[in-house]
Amino acid sequence: RRHQVVMHHTDYEFQAGAASEELAGVLGLSVGFPLLIVRYSVIDSDGIAIIAGRTAARADRFTYAFCGHPESHASPRLDG
Repeated sequence: RRHQVVMHHTDYEFQAGAASEELAGVLGLSVGFPLLIVRYSVIDSDGIAIIAGRTAARADRFTYAFCGHPESHASPRLDG
């Protein structure tokens, strides 16, 4: 709240993909290796995207956990 920006929610889009030549080099994989692509946008209380990005992860080593209600984030991990 230092800058008076309040996060309202985050939108996510998950997509299967394959490593391009550039991503394969960065991740140390072969071109075409299966990836999970996640695009996200953090939305403020006025409906404006304040942060947006894209990340790629190996499809064979990926775990994603998120909480739809950040105020209740204190829940225990599922893997105990």
